Amino acid sequence: MGLSYANIMSTRREFIFFITAILVLIFALFQASEAGAAVLDVKVLYLDQSTVARGYTVKSADENFWLPVLPSLYSEPVTVKIETLSIGTPIPDDRQGVSQSYIYDIKKSEPGVFDKSVIVAVKMTQPSETAVVCFYDRSQQRWRELPTTIDSVRGLAIAKTVFPYAEVMVMTEGQEQAPVPVILSLEEQLTAQSAIVIDQDGNVLFEKNADEVRPIASLTKLVTAAVFLDYNPGWDKQVTIVAADNVGGASVPFEPGDVVSAKDLFYATLVGSKNNAARALMRASGLSEVEFISAMNQKVKSWGLINTKFVEPTGLSELNVSTAREMMEISRKTLSQYEYLQASTTLWYEIKYTRGAEAKTFWCRNTNQKLLERDLYVTGGKTGFTYEAGYNLVTKARLTKDSNRELIALVLGAKISMNYEEVYLLLKKFL
Repeated sequence: MGLSYANIMSTRREFIFFITAILVLIFALFQASEAGAAVLDVKVLYLDQSTVARGYTVKSADENFWLPVLPSLYSEPVTVKIETLSIGTPIPDDRQGVSQSYIYDIKKSEPGVFDKSVIVAVKMTQPSETAVVCFYDRSQQRWRELPTTIDSVRGLAIAKTVFPYAEVMVMTEGQEQAPVPVILSLEEQLTAQSAIVIDQDGNVLFEKNADEVRPIASLTKLVTAAVFLDYNPGWDKQVTIVAADNVGGASVPFEPGDVVSAKDLFYATLVGSKNNAARALMRASGLSEVEFISAMNQKVKSWGLINTKFVEPTGLSELNVSTAREMMEISRKTLSQYEYLQASTTLWYEIKYTRGAEAKTFWCRNTNQKLLERDLYVTGGKTGFTYEAGYNLVTKARLTKDSNRELIALVLGAKISMNYEEVYLLLKKFL
């Protein structure tokens, strides 16, 4: 039996209504899932070109979510937004959240695809060695795990991802019992791969992997400065900057043709760890680069050091290597000199130079400022960092100016910014 025109139209209208209802329901559910997050606080920071170049750690308003922008990770300014959520996307029943939920968003100044990894560190409310950082994949509508490293000392879960935007939370499997307190040895408390502490008589008070050969980054500049002092043409010698001096990394904004004194180059090398200053200082000695590097290697060899090698004067090369024990000997011999004491404990130093007829200045901040401003009387130090070397630091200090006891503590290969905390820990432990 055939259908009438009226019946066909009625059936069609019912079908259209049914499809429309389903679409409205799907849309409502999607909106509900997006609207499920309640924002507790928002932090937005614009990192300009110079900040991006030197690196900066953006923290959430509650300071429990860290997003380190490593030096020169991005080639242009970025804006970082971190939302702290009071209610985040629901997590699976078989998971337990052990952190607040956060949404981070990194935007470049110009549109384009991110090709750099993003590192996130999240403070756990209940530390767990089995915790993982998870992100919510909105395309698949589910939480997914990220490869995670646990920093038990600071209670952080650290992960790397390629997404410039994500909601993240630290989770564990099911309900965990309260963790049993673990007492860590001093060696276990250090993220540094190698470390050593000596007193003023050269007695070793503590060591960790002290004979492991590692890249030393800008600790190289202690020897660069030592060779320069051997050939010092006079502090007032005027040095003309050349293009080959500007090798990247931490630098004074010199341009080829700028003229600066040897003294200002020496201070820029040790105060601000500026790479172009170190190269110009090398040239100020009157030696060729080959001769200067040879002199650096001959100097450490004359000190009885067999595992220390240099191929350039800045520390940018991972082929500049040493051990914690040998770097400690270098630190003993250099930081005992007055020139090092003056330069390495100067908090800020004004570099004066000329560009044609124009007088210019640049203020160098001491890269060891975090220890210079602590409750110690610091009498010398030097920092160093490259991706291959990790975070390095050597510092010589007393408890007070009038203290008789003076120590040198050194760490190599520490995790991000932990070189300061770990050298401070070692100094306070043994002073």
